[in-house]
Amino acid sequence: LKASGNITEDAVTGGLTGDTDGKLVAHSTGGSINLATKANNAMKTAAFKTDTAVGTNGTITYKDSSDLTIDTVAAAGTLTSPSGGTAAGTVGPVSGITTVAGTTDGAVIVESGGLLTVNQAISTTPGAAAAGGAVTLEATTGGITLANVGTITSTGNGANAGGEVYLHNIGAGDITIGQAITAKGGAGGVGGNVTVLNEAGTIAVNAVIDVSRGLGGATDGTIGLKASGNITEDAVTGGLTG
Repeated sequence: LKASGNITEDAVTGGLTGDTDGKLVAHSTGGSINLATKANNAMKTAAFKTDTAVGTNGTITYKDSSDLTIDTVAAAGTLTSPSGGTAAGTVGPVSGITTVAGTTDGAVIVESGGLLTVNQAISTTPGAAAAGGAVTLEATTGGITLANVGTITSTGNGANAGGEVYLHNIGAGDITIGQAITAKGGAGGVGGNVTVLNEAGTIAVNAVIDVSRGLGGATDGTIGLKASGNITEDAVTGGLTG
């Protein structure tokens, strides 16, 4: 899916299905992405991107009814344009999730109905002076894993705050932070807040969570960790910075 404007689906009849090994790529060059008909969405791998500038809505929302991996999705189309225009093969590749609008305009929300694995980077750092976009990842069951190169970066641009990050698992499953979460303030900006909540499992901090203020910023952010099970960090690679 690629458009110069918004990409949406009908809340009742819309749906994206390919749950065995199907791939989804959605890229808006000038709008937002809102694919939130969870009951009808069941893809295995997905990647999202908006190029929308600061001050305009470039949010990304995707809800899936099953397990989901955020990764790289290559172009798959092979058909040419009958009129000689752009070919189907130009839709992709896209890696991870990227917004550049900042603040609420650059927010990312991803919800899965099973294990949510992030294998490629999520970035909401704005392309011009603004606070970083917020990132919310939620698994209704199965847990959340940041792996491979699946970092989360919501650093502010200029004298602006880092974007807030929230990782939330509801049903049985663990949260494993195997790649860095960086919610730093821009130069002169305050650090963002990072919250990790697991209602039915453990939290393993195996990489660094950084909520530091930018140079000259007033305050660092806050890291909040809560779980029904153990909360641990790796003795070598884990860290909590701010």
